[in-house]
Amino acid sequence: PPPPAPPRFDGEQMLWSVIGANTFIFFLWHAVDPRFMQANFTVSERSVYTGSVHTLVTAAFSHYDLMHYGSNMLALYYFGRNVGAMMGGTFLLNLYLAGGVVASAAHVLWCRYEREKRARRFRGHSGGGILQSAGRWMEHRGIGDGFDSAWRRTPPALGASGAVNAVVFLNAALFPMQTVYLNFFIPMPNILFAGMFLARDLYGAQMGLGGSGTGHAAHLGGAAVGAAAWAAMRAGAFRRGGFGRGRFGR
Repeated sequence: PPPPAPPRFDGEQMLWSVIGANTFIFFLWHAVDPRFMQANFTVSERSVYTGSVHTLVTAAFSHYDLMHYGSNMLALYYFGRNVGAMMGGTFLLNLYLAGGVVASAAHVLWCRYEREKRARRFRGHSGGGILQSAGRWMEHRGIGDGFDSAWRRTPPALGASGAVNAVVFLNAALFPMQTVYLNFFIPMPNILFAGMFLARDLYGAQMGLGGSGTGHAAHLGGAAVGAAAWAAMRAGAFRRGGFGRGRFGR
């Protein structure tokens, strides 16, 4: 007899499955060796360049801090219900995974860009006396040492924010005038809510390495996936309930 067909999850079931995976990894952070978690559930230049490419995915399910975990899961549930109900569980999962991978890659590429920008600025310093030159060397120690060592010290990232941003921005494109509540009590249109967070991340990404402590580049990568999914819908690449030809909404 043929093998049994894999179970088909609807949007709500898939949403809770993704939240469950995030919850499991949150508890892992507090139950196993943190060195193992850092090596396998955070993404950075170091992790990618040393072959741990799985961290591009696993970091998108990874939270250490309770507030970080709670805010991301609340946003995923709130904005993911409409997307899952309209497009189905498989689409929702693929959107989440694509948003997470692109967000992780955006963080790595942004770190490399900022590191190389610092190195160019450091090499361009001249004058100021021996003491000032020594101070600048100490400040930038490791940044100008070249590719072989500096990439080991750029910051790692973890969290579902990039993947959730893909869901948030697609939801905003699908339901732009739906009322959402900033901080639970300030009503505003969905598209304005998404636009405010986009502006925050565009500004934050300009602050460079060690700026705000938030992975703004990763957020922007996830938002780009949501925008790309919307463009693909408009082009007829997806239909309700999953993938396939035919105009969105038919």
